[in-house]
Amino acid sequence: MKRFPIILILFFFLLPAGASSQIWQEPQIEESDEVETPFQKGARVGWGFDITIDNFGFGIGTQYKYMLSNNSEFTISAQLSTLRDISEQSFQSFYSEVIPNKYQRVISYPVLFGYKQRVLSEYIYDNFRIFISGSAGPSFAFAYPYFDDVDGNGIRTPSPELGPYEEYYDVFMGWGEGSQKFGYAGELMLNFDFGDNSKSYTSIRLGYMFHYFSDGIQVMEPYRYKTNERGLIFVDANGPVLERTTDKQNFFGSPAFHITFGGLW
Repeated sequence: MKRFPIILILFFFLLPAGASSQIWQEPQIEESDEVETPFQKGARVGWGFDITIDNFGFGIGTQYKYMLSNNSEFTISAQLSTLRDISEQSFQSFYSEVIPNKYQRVISYPVLFGYKQRVLSEYIYDNFRIFISGSAGPSFAFAYPYFDDVDGNGIRTPSPELGPYEEYYDVFMGWGEGSQKFGYAGELMLNFDFGDNSKSYTSIRLGYMFHYFSDGIQVMEPYRYKTNERGLIFVDANGPVLERTTDKQNFFGSPAFHITFGGLW
């Protein structure tokens, strides 16, 4: 019976220590599957500078986007680039570039309205977002001569013996002889958006882009000098004989690569 007060005292001293360790025990961390996107951080609008590389050359442009939700966006893009015939071959020197049989240079500036839909959001981190997108809209083009067609026969005179000398134009010449074209353009793209904040973004787009002009554009020379098996040019009373070789081109299509650097707000 003499040990009872000692046991009772120890019980009162040890009880608070055990209870305290249970009260202050760290709770387990619960994992969250919530998608973290710029949209959830308050961003709604994006605007960026766009660089394009395709079979026609380089292009620059701009893209506006409005975020409809975590996983969908509406876009408007404008681009300034060139169009050409896929058969063109370029020969360059230190001072100039020559493309045999080229008839006109073509500058295009399409305006496209599109929709982006995110895919695989459940399996891929939010700072690397994959979208599929499609867009379409009007395509404007300006075509102007590649050389000074003095006699207006649609083919550059290769030597003084066949007619007047016709010099090549550089990119800043011949604008006054150009004409405006109107058509349609579209693209189908796979998009990769980078960035996990609501201030900036980088986007890469890979896919296919096309232009269609119902009236067509004469990119290459429509005629050539008719020759015999020995390569000699036929000449009649009116001069060298011409024969039709190429028609106007209606459709321009190419794989395309875009990279966009932009901001969000």
